[in-house]
Formats: sequence, structure tokens, C-alpha cells
Amino acid sequence: MELLLVGFMSQDNVAIEDVRVCCFRHPENYNAPEPLRIWDENANGGRGDAFVNFAPTKNKDWKLMPGEHYKLCYRIFSYDGEMTRERADRLWNDFAYPPKVTIKQ
Repeated sequence: MELLLVGFMSQDNVAIEDVRVCCFRHPENYNAPEPLRIWDENANGGRGDAFVNFAPTKNKDWKLMPGEHYKLCYRIFSYDGEMTRERADRLWNDFAYPPKVTIKQ
């Protein structure tokens, strides 16, 4: 499962435990599973700013050509309370491998 769990913090560095986000990256994205770019806690003068992003070109070049179309897919799921492994797996699988529907006439 490709998953990033993020817990929010207030400006006073107090955890807001009941607001959370799961960030799912699609398995067909370029360079999947994409590496993460994360600021060191000492970045920005040691303020402890949080920064996380998926970075498909962090460890691999990606040549973009004129006239071509490129797509990266992500799902952001916000929730309160706790996240179980089973629920996260179901959410990711529903996103990564949606059911295919065929309509016959």
C-alpha cells in the first residue's frame, strides 16, 4: 500500500488528534512508489516546520516532451479519529484498483 499518514499540529505545536489526512499515491504514477521529500526538523532556522511531498524526480530523471500528456494521481482522504490498517488498505485498493464496469447492450 502506498500511504502517507499526516497528523495536523496547531501553531503552538499541540496535536489536533481528531483531524488527520491519508495521502495515497497511485501505483501507475511515474517512478512508483515515489520517494518522499521531507524537510529536516532543523530546516528554516530550526523552527520545526513540517513539509512533506511525493517527489517522483527525487532519485530519477523524467524527460518531459512537448505535446505529450503526463498524469500523476493522488487521493487525499481526511478523517477524524483513528485509522485502522484494514480501513487504509481498503481505501487504497479502492483508489489504486477500482472495479471495472462493462455495459452490455
